Amino acid sequence: MARSLRIERSGGVYHVINRGNYRQDLFINDGAHEAFERCLFEACQKCGWVLEGFCVMTNHFHLVIRTPNGNLVYGMKWLQATFANRYHRFRKVHGKLCHGWALGTKDFKRKLLETEGLLKDGNTQAIRLEGKELQEANELQWEAILNRGLKILGKDIADITNERKSASWKVWIASVLKQRSSATNVWIARQLNMGVPQAVTIHVGSLDKVKLRKTKEYQNFIYEFTK
Repeated sequence: MARSLRIERSGGVYHVINRGNYRQDLFINDGAHEAFERCLFEACQKCGWVLEGFCVMTNHFHLVIRTPNGNLVYGMKWLQATFANRYHRFRKVHGKLCHGWALGTKDFKRKLLETEGLLKDGNTQAIRLEGKELQEANELQWEAILNRGLKILGKDIADITNERKSASWKVWIASVLKQRSSATNVWIARQLNMGVPQAVTIHVGSLDKVKLRKTKEYQNFIYEFTK
């Protein structure tokens, strides 16, 4: 399973979410809440975090943290390991306690990547972030290119669903994704409703770009991506 997106910067502000493993209840009484809060405050003091806000629910928590020293990953490892050790010792249980922390919602992650300059509107340069731990970042970048292509062509989700799998505009977008990103055939086929992944290779490979360059619609499409 791919690890969640991890981006650190000095002075960064993050929305962090974590929940009990298999959504199990962790904070079942006031004592559990207070124990976690004490651990959280220790982590803030230890790492120099500014705790902008937090919410502890029955089986998960939300944190809004400012990191002057750019040490989010270190601090979250310490917080989770320390709380888990204390939890296990007090309750005399074993096993994985939490599912694994993540940086907020998908929209939050998209905003974070935009702040880092990786998802600027119109930025379709090929950016490859290696490693499974950055799969989320890769897919957000692919989505940025896909959404820009749909916007240029005036298409939407209904068009993706209703128009034929080999529609020329789908092949155009697939071609740009292949050229300008690390998007996989599986992902492209699913997002554009192009059928089996192999169909992406077949249709993109048979694209007659020399002939297409003479058509105004295709010229405008490519111009919008390259301007």
